Amino acid sequence: MTRGRVESRTLTCDHNGVNIKAVLRRQRVGVRNWQVRWQENNGKWDERSTKTNELLEAEVRGREIIRGEGNSSPQFTKQGMPIASFVVIQKNYHARNARPEAGESTLDEFMGVWDSFLRVWKPKPHAKIQDVTEKVAIDYLERLKVMSKTENRQCTKKSPDKLSVETIKKHIRTLAAAWNLVREGHYQRVGGLEVHQLAKFNPWQAIRNNIPQTRLKDKDPVQFQLEDNDLEMFLNQFEKHPVGELFIIVSLWCWGRITEMTYMEWSWFEDEYVIFPEKMCKGGRGKVAKLSPEILDRLKKIRDKNSTFVFAKWFEDVRANARRPTRVQPFKPGPPMVRQMGLTIKNFANLIKRSKFSHHMLRRTSMELGELGELRQTEKTSADKLQTTVGNKRKNYTKRLGRKAYALADGHYANITTALHEFQNEFPKLDKLVKRLGCEPLETLTDQEAEALEKKLTPIQRQRWGKRFLDGEASGEGRGVA
Repeated sequence: MTRGRVESRTLTCDHNGVNIKAVLRRQRVGVRNWQVRWQENNGKWDERSTKTNELLEAEVRGREIIRGEGNSSPQFTKQGMPIASFVVIQKNYHARNARPEAGESTLDEFMGVWDSFLRVWKPKPHAKIQDVTEKVAIDYLERLKVMSKTENRQCTKKSPDKLSVETIKKHIRTLAAAWNLVREGHYQRVGGLEVHQLAKFNPWQAIRNNIPQTRLKDKDPVQFQLEDNDLEMFLNQFEKHPVGELFIIVSLWCWGRITEMTYMEWSWFEDEYVIFPEKMCKGGRGKVAKLSPEILDRLKKIRDKNSTFVFAKWFEDVRANARRPTRVQPFKPGPPMVRQMGLTIKNFANLIKRSKFSHHMLRRTSMELGELGELRQTEKTSADKLQTTVGNKRKNYTKRLGRKAYALADGHYANITTALHEFQNEFPKLDKLVKRLGCEPLETLTDQEAEALEKKLTPIQRQRWGKRFLDGEASGEGRGVA
């Protein structure tokens, strides 16, 4: 009869400049604690118990035993969850996101907040998350209130600007959500945890009344002011960045977020429509946008045959204007291009003395011109008639990218086109800007609306309207002859 295999792990320890290889093995019986076994300088093997069945804690304790640090046989308590195990749970939770890009983004956000908290808390070597009490949470909150932005991010260049109230709320909200994953009785608690590992309460939710209040906004959202021609001044800075300029223009027409735009692929195009997949949009909700023929032609001219991404030639823009072109990395969508584009926008905004400019202003400006809120009002009215909410209607009753998405794209496109022409009539200096944005003539837009209306008419209605037009032309000719 053969004995079962023992679970083991390899452990490397640096002791007095010498790397010692050891083995962590579980006990066969009992509570199955981890034992560390290593070879000493005299060639003899030594083996001791770490007194814990937690792997991460056993690794730390195993190295201490090999180095001879502290008590060789400490009495570890089985109560609580080590910090290292807590971090692993958070990483695994975010990795299960259906959208990998969203999982990476939320994990980076959590790790930034977590590192900020550890710098203030400074836990002991064997600290557990149960050691974070309400007093610890309040101390961290008070530290955030006086912390500067650069200090929080550990930047070399210091700035006196303090963290905003929204940023402080975001820190506390992120930590509260992380604690709920291991809190006893919470509906979002991850599985596979023993009772002694669970947190009894959430200290971050207990201090919500201590969070400072946000001041009421007395200003409108920051947008591009067309009457001041600041959008054209901004686009003029992209003279040596043709792909970057087109990226800005397409973002305006698609009312897109910067991450969505960097991932745009040629497979998303369907005639004049751009269909954003659900996995690429915020909240997992896809959308449809419409582009003018001129913009589509300009996009085809910058197409990279070796890439599926629309703005792959952004790499050439960056390399042509870089101080060290050989160090420019090949094109990558997502965070790499987001950082490059964000830095470019910031630099160009400072050149024209508009430091508040950002890519998100394009989305705000697009919604202002297209009056997206009014287009959504019909959907809300329909949801009220069905005695449900707009969210439930989208989720349970209608297709996410059905006919209504195309109708919304058509309406938004028509509203932006009309608004730009109205600004052009009121401010003649915007002629170059309207043409630069690839705006179609109003006559073309009217013809498209007439064709769309014609498709909706029944044969009898078409005959009636045709007769009206003919009678009107005949009467007009008669008046002219008279």
